[in-house]
Amino acid sequence: MYQTVYKTKSLSALWTICRKLGLSLYLNKKTARHHQGEAPCDHVIAVPGTRLEIGVNYENGNYSLQADFYRVEGKTLRRAVEKIISLLKEEKWKK
Repeated sequence: MYQTVYKTKSLSALWTICRKLGLSLYLNKKTARHHQGEAPCDHVIAVPGTRLEIGVNYENGNYSLQADFYRVEGKTLRRAVEKIISLLKEEKWKK
């Protein structure tokens, strides 16, 4: 199931973290691939090793990370999301 997994206020922090982890953040890509097809979004994070993507939506001053963790590809995506969240929770990104 495609769901919101985390919210952050800083797109620039998300951009920096994606680069650090070897992920690609595509600004203004309007659909993210998930297990059942595609979902609308504002930006997309591509994760090597899976065709699934993390959708990033801007709403009410927050950027929401949305993902589908179904099957083996979902496990790869979950690991990437967990790393992103872990880094976003560090104090330096909470500005």
